[in-house]
Amino acid sequence: IPEQPLIRQALNGPVHRSFIPGTPSVIDGGGEGHGTATASVAAMGGLRRKLLEPVAGDQVLPVAVARVLDDNSALPESVNMKSALPEIASQMRLQNRARVFNHSLASRAPFNRQRMSVWAEALDRTAYDNGGAGYLFIVATGNIDGGVSPSTTELEGWLTRPGHPRYLTNEKCRLRNPAQAINVLTVGAYVPRAGAPFAQRQNFNRRPVAPSGAPSPFTRTGPGYLGAIK
Repeated sequence: IPEQPLIRQALNGPVHRSFIPGTPSVIDGGGEGHGTATASVAAMGGLRRKLLEPVAGDQVLPVAVARVLDDNSALPESVNMKSALPEIASQMRLQNRARVFNHSLASRAPFNRQRMSVWAEALDRTAYDNGGAGYLFIVATGNIDGGVSPSTTELEGWLTRPGHPRYLTNEKCRLRNPAQAINVLTVGAYVPRAGAPFAQRQNFNRRPVAPSGAPSPFTRTGPGYLGAIK
């Protein structure tokens, strides 16, 4: 992460820490770049404006990294999010005065409609901060990626019928755990500017699945636990 030139300024100063037992490095050794991607969104909001519409003296927000994912962008068994979340919040506030946390990870399963999960409960309790100043967690809805229901085959069929964005209301496209947490801001993905590679448009007549400003084709939707708006 620190070697990325566009976000180097944002990372230069805050105290970073790994919360993976036995793994002190905060640098993601894998090829997916999950940490770099989420840090860049938190620091700049988006690359398009930064690259195509640069502003002299444009500032980036400081970002502190609290690592919990391994080199495969997966949550290792050694990390217990129930105990890790309050520790992360406490340590990041103590060392960086952090109050806002980007929680861009989810389990491999949809949330349980019958009861709140331990992970989601930990988010709610940590955000509440025992009645103190509290924290704001920005929690991802989770992706539709074929790894969790619906399957890639189902999704490809839905692109034609019922089509985008109607298929996003299908029960199989609901939130992934722990996005159902009550005291958090649950955020999905959208298309800032639709487009398709020029060669594909010319040679294969391909068009974007979703128009600009629409929900992303791979985002998930609410409602959340007990019908909470998400």
